[in-house]
Order: sequence, then structure tokens, then C-alpha cells
Amino acid sequence: MLPASQPLTVAVPLDEHQVEPLRKLLGAINAGIAQGEAPVPLPGDAPDRLLQLDEMPHTHFTRFVVLDDRIRDAEGNLVLRPPADRQPPVLLWEVNHDGTLVEYLAALIADPDRRVGLDAIFSHARGWKGTELTAFHDFCVRHRVRAEAFYTGYRGEPRVRTVNDRKVREAIRRYVDERVDELNALPPVEARRLIYEHLRDEHPDLDLTRTEDPTPIYRARWAVTVGASIVLSPLLLATFGPLGLATRLHEKFFDHDEPWRADRPVHHQRHDQNEDKILQNQLTHVVDIKPGWFRFWLLRIVFLVIEGQARTKYNEGHLGDVRSIHFARWVILRDKRPGVRRRDRRHRLVFFSNYDFSWESYLGEFIDRASGGLTGVWSNTRGFPKTKWLIFDGAEDEEAFKQWARSCQRDSELWWSGYPDSTVSNVRDDLFVRRYLTGPAPDGGLQEWFRRL
Repeated sequence: MLPASQPLTVAVPLDEHQVEPLRKLLGAINAGIAQGEAPVPLPGDAPDRLLQLDEMPHTHFTRFVVLDDRIRDAEGNLVLRPPADRQPPVLLWEVNHDGTLVEYLAALIADPDRRVGLDAIFSHARGWKGTELTAFHDFCVRHRVRAEAFYTGYRGEPRVRTVNDRKVREAIRRYVDERVDELNALPPVEARRLIYEHLRDEHPDLDLTRTEDPTPIYRARWAVTVGASIVLSPLLLATFGPLGLATRLHEKFFDHDEPWRADRPVHHQRHDQNEDKILQNQLTHVVDIKPGWFRFWLLRIVFLVIEGQARTKYNEGHLGDVRSIHFARWVILRDKRPGVRRRDRRHRLVFFSNYDFSWESYLGEFIDRASGGLTGVWSNTRGFPKTKWLIFDGAEDEEAFKQWARSCQRDSELWWSGYPDSTVSNVRDDLFVRRYLTGPAPDGGLQEWFRRL
């Protein structure tokens, strides 16, 4: 099976005159998704061709964002920065996919209609040479931006399996509903055997193959990490003690940007009208990193910690007890403008998230359960609420944090979900039910299996 849950972020420079035509094109496609009309006819030169988003192979989530260099004015409106301080616009393509990059791109362009759609989008970007595989791959590699930290609620699970497991669980529930009295009278092991035999005989299209539960491996990795941290604690203290003091000095004396104050409504109609269309939502957040080498490298150290925890500790459907995130990543867009002095460069931090339920509940979960992690990242960026010792205060100022988050939020011109009717809990329960349909019972016994069914 293809390697699963791979992050890809492509940041392609745009010419100013291409910004609005590209937004119009992506908006037309996105409008069709929002209305449940996929495939969507493309405007422009290919009115009779289709993007075939509903059949996008090996794709969990994807989005396109046309990012120009804007800032909030005193009334809270996004306005372009003055030309002398403006970074060129870019097209951001963010995707969570299965397979290597070559395998994934080959699957995308295998459909001729989708190839036309991709060409219609990327032809607005600089250096585009078409959808021939080698050219497409080289284009993506040239403009790829590394994820500083990447999290998924079901690491290593390919989309084909999540789709299959949803069908397995639905077929089981239909069968159980039809024969509930008979099954209730049987021992759990016998009831599960009958369910399996029904699916095997009546639904040969479903994959019932048992896969190993990686949880013990993840827990072992976390135990090794904790043990190594204890052994190396003198070295870590010698390293992070001075780093903490340096951070506090920067907070008190060297950070000159004004922290955000709660002085305007949290919600903006422009964002609200694009949210809560399905069970899931998405967030694109863009903010300048505080100037100077210290904040830039401190931020990267924080990401090393987050990435390590995402790989070893947070592999059971939650990130710091936040259980609504499907995929999330942070990337840094470096300011590469020629002729700009190093100290005047404005590197930007971009956060992409695909999550369940409302924006309000999502931010509330983060504040209640992971405010230290939030603050550890974004205290290194401009305008974040006042922070102490890198991880304290900051996001705990709920109103200021939410308003700051909205102020830095950007619209995604196109966003697509590969399973729009599933929450993180749904996906993990589907996986659990199929995994333990046969063989030894899970922790908690078969009663836990029936409960999650």
C-alpha cells in the first residue's frame, strides 16, 4: 500500500495581474464544491472540461490560497501593504496525500479532465511548463516548502482505507440493526463471527484485512523519548536554561511590536460565510515572524519539539488533548526579496488546519487544553498577546487571542475534503471496528468493540 499521510506545500510566485483571474477561477470551482456540484465546469479556455475533484485520488484534504501581502487597517479590513514593503503574491497549494510525490502526481494527471483543470490553475503561476509528469514533478519540487511540524489525527492511514472502513462500519450497523435480538442473545465472540461472515459473503468489495495496531509502537517510542530526556536532563537544562533567560530578556526589552488588544468583534462576515458548510472546517493563518535571528531560530526549536511529540506521543487522535484536528502543519515562507537587508526581511509563518465543527469550538479547545503549545509557537510572531517565558499568558487572554487569530486568517479560494461527513472520532472508530473484526479482542474486550461500533 502507498505510504500514507504525506504533507505537500507548494508556494509559487504570481505576477500581480494574475491574482484576480486566478481567484475568480478558484472561486468558481469552490462554489461548485460548496453546492455539492462536483465535478465543476471550468471557466475560461476550457468550459467543457471538468476538474473531477470528487474523484481526486489518494487525497485526504487539499486547498489553494492566493496569498498577497496584506495587513489589517484600523477598521479591521485587509489592505495591501505599501509597494516599497510589499512581498510578491504567491499561490499556495496545500495537500495531504498518500504515496510518494511522483506517485501522487502521476495519479492526479492520469485523468485527462483533471489534467486540464490543473493546467488551468497553475498556468497563472510563474515557470509553469504543463502537466507532463516530469515537468509537473520538477515544478512542485522547485517550489515545495518544508513543513516545520506536521500532525495528523490518524498517522499512516491512507485515504483508501478510511473510505473502505467507513463502508465496513456502515454495513455492520445495517446488519446489526436487522438482527439485533438474535445477536444480543449470543456471546460477543459468536456475534462478531457472524458479523464477519456476513460481510465476507455479502460484501466481497470491502477489504476486511486485519492490520496491526501501531499504538504500542507509538507508546514505546514516547517511553524511549521520556527516558532519553531524563538521562540527558543535565545537558537539556544547561541548554534550555540560558535559552529561557534569553527569551525572557527579548520579551521584556527587545520585542517592540504592540501586542494585540481586544478592541473589535471576533467574527468577520467574510470568514463566517465560508464556514460551517459541512462537519469540517479549515483554517489558513498567516503572520509575520518577529524580526531578528533569535526569534526565527527559537521558533524552529519549538517546532522540533512539536514534531517530535507528533511522531511519538500524539498518535492516538489528539494533539495536546485537542481531538478535532484531521491534519495540521506549520510552514515558514522566507522573505527572499532582492535588495532587502537581512534585518528588514519579513519571514511569514503559515498554519494550515483541517478540523471538525466550528471555528469557535476549535479555538476554544486549543485555549482550554493546549494554550502553552499555542503560545510557544505564536509568541514568536508579531501582534500575539503579551507572553511570559515563551509559553505562559499569551493564548490565555482568550478574547485578544481569538481576535488576533481572526485578524491573521486568510481565505482559502478552494478547499476540498476527501471525506466531508467524517469527524476524527468517526475515522478512528471506523478503523478500530475493521481492525478488530477478527482476531484477538482489543484492549477493553469485545464490549469496547461493540461500543465503538
